[in-house]
Amino acid sequence: MRLDRPTTKIALAILAPLVFFLALGGVLRLTGLFGPPRLLQKIHHNGQTYFTADPDFVRTHSDHESQSSSAHPPVWVAADKPEGVRRIVLLGGSGAAGFPLTDYHLGRLVAARWRAQFPSEPVEVVNLSMAAANSRAWRESAREAMALDPDMVVLYAEDNGSSDREADFRDIVRRALARESKVLFVLPATSRRSEPDENILRALPPKIASDSGPAVAVVDADRWMRGEGGALQTDDAFFPDSTDLTFAGRVALAGLTVDGMAALWGLAPRDGNPEAFAAWWQKFPAAEAEARRDTFFTGYDEHDMWSLALAQWKAANSASPGSAGRLAALEDKVRDLRRRAVLGWDTTDLIVAYERAQLQNPRDPLTHFTAGRLLGLRGEGERAVEAFQRGFALQPNNAAALLNYAAMQMTRGDTASARAALDELQKYDPQAEGLPKMQAAVAMREAELPEAASLLQKHLALNPGDSGSWLTLSEIQLKLGDSVASEASRQKGEKAAAQ
Repeated sequence: MRLDRPTTKIALAILAPLVFFLALGGVLRLTGLFGPPRLLQKIHHNGQTYFTADPDFVRTHSDHESQSSSAHPPVWVAADKPEGVRRIVLLGGSGAAGFPLTDYHLGRLVAARWRAQFPSEPVEVVNLSMAAANSRAWRESAREAMALDPDMVVLYAEDNGSSDREADFRDIVRRALARESKVLFVLPATSRRSEPDENILRALPPKIASDSGPAVAVVDADRWMRGEGGALQTDDAFFPDSTDLTFAGRVALAGLTVDGMAALWGLAPRDGNPEAFAAWWQKFPAAEAEARRDTFFTGYDEHDMWSLALAQWKAANSASPGSAGRLAALEDKVRDLRRRAVLGWDTTDLIVAYERAQLQNPRDPLTHFTAGRLLGLRGEGERAVEAFQRGFALQPNNAAALLNYAAMQMTRGDTASARAALDELQKYDPQAEGLPKMQAAVAMREAELPEAASLLQKHLALNPGDSGSWLTLSEIQLKLGDSVASEASRQKGEKAAAQ
């Protein structure tokens, strides 16, 4: 083509901007400035580099109704894998994420049970699960998780719906095996074995494992917990289809996962005969007690877990025939747990349990955050601050902990420390659930009423059912002299409270 021809010059004039924008688009995609959010982002903190989960990725790939980052356990992991430590990446949906009480997610319980059983074989569990994630989200997560150099990928294969499950699962296995990582599929316990889609899902991992060789294995929790020899009786009457809503169910699932991991690494045999089932369940009560101790699971969190499980159950079953009796029994249990937590756990009990838990799992930030929250509720401000700071040294971006710390400092009258914690959260996740509401509380304490009103309006745009915040906004607007807006907010608050 001759460049001096008029037609050539015209063509170049037309194509040049197109080529420029195509090239620019490629550069922007490579640099991550535009395009869909990435799961993992690097953060430089105190001279070291860490990976953390981008909350926007969670909001994009989770079908969780609130699209909140709370549907994902916090992630804070060193970019360089520690020497001599096996790194496990856990993928799954709400069961693995521990929703709705993510402090006791499957990854944390797996790490605690592994340390109890194999103290000389250190592991690090990175939980990249998120509520309502499907196999497409797991495939995207696995692709990025390879940057963590995992020694094993554990996939808790829940049924969240996807037409490309087999392709997604095989892609995860292919990527892991290419990096010499092992893969463990964990099939959850379920009472829906009669549903065709459920049976299709359960048939896939064994098929893929048999095709892929000894580096890929399957643990069928349903067989252990519901099939031959299945003996998980605790709370089963309430949640026959959702054992992961209870602590006992989560511990059982974590224990089975640990067994599968150990077998893949040749550290323990895998035996599925009836005698093995019986022996496993005979040891389970002691394992559950150890897990409670090692993760600092107190009566307060047991009450919270059952309260959240009750809300979940009511939303799913309130219209079912015969639900009234079960609902009444659940409500009685929650009331009893509240009473037992208040009467059975005093400050000394909490301090002793905290010290015992951190001896077993000193690198577990959630142990420290739990202690900070509960000691703060007990009025032990200095002890609470010390516990929170130990947790933040291990995981500075934990949204729930930063909000709890800010609330605790507000009760102590230290609004400067509360604001500093909220500023940190703003840096990590400006859209964190609960952030504007807590910022509004700080602004009110400091008599910054216009800012408080603006923050509450931001909060209520996402949480219109929060009747208390509507009434607080109404009071602020009245003080600011806007009686019309105040009356409108009051009416919205009363309407929300009535629903």
